Amino acid sequence: MMVNMAATQFGQPTTRIQVDNGMEFQTSLQSFYEARGILLQTSCTDTPQQNGVVERKHRHRLETSRALMFRANLPLAFWGESVLTATYLINRLPSTVLDNRTPYELLLGRPPTYGHLRVFSCLAYGKDTHKSLSKFSERGHPSIFVGYPSQHKGYRLWDLAARKFYVSRDVVFIKHVFPFHAGETTAPSSILVFPRLVPPPPFDNPDLTATAERHEFDSDDEGASDSSEMPDDPPLRVQLPQKPLLPSPRFDAVTRCSLCLVILLCMTRTCLLPTYLIP
Repeated sequence: MMVNMAATQFGQPTTRIQVDNGMEFQTSLQSFYEARGILLQTSCTDTPQQNGVVERKHRHRLETSRALMFRANLPLAFWGESVLTATYLINRLPSTVLDNRTPYELLLGRPPTYGHLRVFSCLAYGKDTHKSLSKFSERGHPSIFVGYPSQHKGYRLWDLAARKFYVSRDVVFIKHVFPFHAGETTAPSSILVFPRLVPPPPFDNPDLTATAERHEFDSDDEGASDSSEMPDDPPLRVQLPQKPLLPSPRFDAVTRCSLCLVILLCMTRTCLLPTYLIP
């Protein structure tokens, strides 16, 4: 498949294949190599250094995929999706060996885009476009994001309830939540922030402070007929501030003029009855 894709997509024929000393690439594919004129080269036994480039790239992919799985605490069953996502990301990362260019740019001749990248294995809600849904059915299912499909322009998700893979274009990602992490099945406070009700500060004005004094209750008063019954609370005596609160002179003058004007209008106003009420 890779031989045909290289010839069709990039116009580059495959002339030589170099593999390790594994028999799976020799006996079963020997007729395939002979039919297409491909030269097969193998390394010596127990000498992986002869395939140094392949071994280093293989280690790089495994280290990246392990980091993705450890971060999200994914089960081992998702190792395939983790390796594919790691390869997808490595092909879009600049490399000093390639003069700070990416393998994607060298192969296709244009720089890659990064706006579609999302956090691997985070909580996601993909849109359900099933025809049998009612108007009040849920449109999104809790899932985890597991990769980028090569044949679709969308995202590959794993449905947590139905336990199956599906591809969706319209997805809502919760990048801080990883469902397989212990204790992180719900959204943290940084995602769902509820307003906190804070009581207002106490009113503190030295000019309006009041002190309350209670009268001492005398058990010999006439109102105390029974010692077992609790009397009513005595009244509170409020001490007003010593400094009187007087309005400003300007405010006082305006108020006096307004009151005088109202009194004059009331004195000079005559009450006229309608003609149909006059006897």
